[in-house]
Amino acid sequence: MKIELSKNIPVYRMTFIGEVDFFKKSPYIELLENITIENDLIDELKNRGMPESAINNIIKRLEKLKVLQYGYIGNLENGFPEKEYGKYELEIFKNDSILPFKNKNRKISRKRADSFENIENLKQNLNFIKMVSNDTNLLFRIEKIENNKANIESAGSLELKMIYLNSWKYSIDNKSYDMSEEINFNDIFRGEWDSEYNSLKISFSLLKEEVNSLNSLEYSYTDNIEINNYGKLKTIFQDIPLIPKTKEDAKEWFIYLLKNEIEQRNRYISQDELKQLWNNLLERKPKFKKFNLEFDYRKILNEFGKESKYYWLLQASSDLYPFSNNLTPKERVIIEDKNFENQFNFEIEKIIIIDRYINTIRHFEKLEEILKVFNSPEISIFTTKEYNNREKEDIELIISNNNITKVIKDKNELSHSRYWIFNNKYFYKVGESLDGIDNTSFDLYDKEDIKKIDEIVLDIFQEEIN
Repeated sequence: MKIELSKNIPVYRMTFIGEVDFFKKSPYIELLENITIENDLIDELKNRGMPESAINNIIKRLEKLKVLQYGYIGNLENGFPEKEYGKYELEIFKNDSILPFKNKNRKISRKRADSFENIENLKQNLNFIKMVSNDTNLLFRIEKIENNKANIESAGSLELKMIYLNSWKYSIDNKSYDMSEEINFNDIFRGEWDSEYNSLKISFSLLKEEVNSLNSLEYSYTDNIEINNYGKLKTIFQDIPLIPKTKEDAKEWFIYLLKNEIEQRNRYISQDELKQLWNNLLERKPKFKKFNLEFDYRKILNEFGKESKYYWLLQASSDLYPFSNNLTPKERVIIEDKNFENQFNFEIEKIIIIDRYINTIRHFEKLEEILKVFNSPEISIFTTKEYNNREKEDIELIISNNNITKVIKDKNELSHSRYWIFNNKYFYKVGESLDGIDNTSFDLYDKEDIKKIDEIVLDIFQEEIN
């Protein structure tokens, strides 16, 4: 995401008489490069054979220039200060807003200047000094401006840009600076910023013609806005994250995305597969979870309408090839009150678990209990990464102690339902994940039935046995 806010800033020319520090390269910089305290400097000068009177002169000069203060050498990264007194012409940016600056020095030129040690009791205009104070200027510092000896006139304008790209910076006159304070996104987006998802709330109807934005949930556009304390700003927005404004917007938007999924397949789709498409899409677009959209086959059909080809692709699958209506399990094993012993009428030598939700320490502790009941068979699990990195070490210990093979997949690579495959031939669809496994059902299906219900499961199974 990139945001660029811009406005024209007036430039003023100030002609004044006063005192200026110019930060220059100097032999002193090399001398003081590795010295931080006065005593070390004195020792270094003595080692160079310098007489005491010369050493005292250097110390006094450094103190007058404030390079040496309270026994410590100041920061000379910007150069060595050399004070001058004379007449100067200074260009100043004057911003009418609070941020990112009020006044900023652009450049200075000498009209008449002489080096000097110091001028005492110089009467100066403090308002002028405040105007030219600028911590970001590393080339010079204006120390004093004589009272009533300054003239200010207009010198045109330049563009100020405030740019957000991971952090806020501003640029003017081809130079970039960090901003000390951030601009509130809610002010920029007129109160339509979702801080939970860091996204712009927007109505589906406003984007109907913006196909790329509807699919990517990102939007690029230009605008003119006005923000308190910043004034009127030209704006360029690039790849701004989007989120539906209301639940109705979310519903329309999600159906639109679902249509794309169906169109890509261009074939009949069963109710079970449609639900799988719905859940996978929800995992890929997690912002829609905020709106608690519920899968309802009949409502989806109604949303498409009978004049839509998508309606008939879905309806025909129920009429002509109704997988979910005529496929019943070959047997059902009911687990109640943690009782896994002797529930399966064969010896369990190997287990393959396909379950996207085995990703907390609680799940793995439960799995470890079950493996002990089954006499520690060979086991592979296909799941997603852990939710909590702090649990990772404890999870890895359980995996190591029980010789568990764990394969990490993206959520859209796994079935939404849960499957346990015993001994590479018994395919059970399981009602609950491991957090509810103590009271659930194991429904046994033939391999051919699984192919009709959930083809992703067979792809994972083939991956495992290969």
